[in-house]
Amino acid sequence: MNKYIAEFIGTFFLVLTIGCTGIGAGAGVIAPLAIG
Repeated sequence: MNKYIAEFIGTFFLVLTIGCTGIGAGAGVIAPLAIG
């Protein structure tokens, strides 16, 4: 069960990071650095 919780938290932060950088109009160079 702990593996599933850790996987959920990791996926949540991954999607949150991509979402926050993708929504911003003036992300510029920072978006690819934040994602990858």
